[in-house]
Amino acid sequence: ATIQKNGNFELRALGKEEALYILVLQNGPSLLLVNDAKNIRVTLDINNYKDYKTEGSAASSSIHDFFEQFQNHYKTLASSVRDYDSLKKANVADSILTVQQTAYNTAMNKTKKFFEDFINQSNSPAVRLFVLTKALEINILDMQQAMDIANASLSKFAGHTGLTQLKTKLSMQMAADP
Repeated sequence: ATIQKNGNFELRALGKEEALYILVLQNGPSLLLVNDAKNIRVTLDINNYKDYKTEGSAASSSIHDFFEQFQNHYKTLASSVRDYDSLKKANVADSILTVQQTAYNTAMNKTKKFFEDFINQSNSPAVRLFVLTKALEINILDMQQAMDIANASLSKFAGHTGLTQLKTKLSMQMAADP
């Protein structure tokens, strides 16, 4: 689409099922949208693109919320890993390392719960697929946890192509490396 002088543009497309799309602005940011509604409105300030708003698409708003919330979990996890590595390099006592390892485990468990809750509470198969794939990508969930969530998601959204493909890939990976 071409952006008009007032900054507006319009896109039209048909999708076979609910899916995730990336809206990319030339020489600008990109954002994720889900086609869960007939009319979706995006308001974006190119100078503050992370604070965009979506209207009409609960799933697209949900993905934006996911990133906002995950950022806090990620900072906590990264900080605990950095602190552990620093302490280990400093050759501190094992008791201090154990305390830091406990802090990391706590942060990881909270992050796992965040992912699981976010996925299970989503009413969008595309959002579930996206967040579940992210959890696998960054090793938040193991294969069996991901398979359990994929199965639960498919029982709610039977026949969704993306979820079905993910379950197939997980099954193949688990069979190859039990």
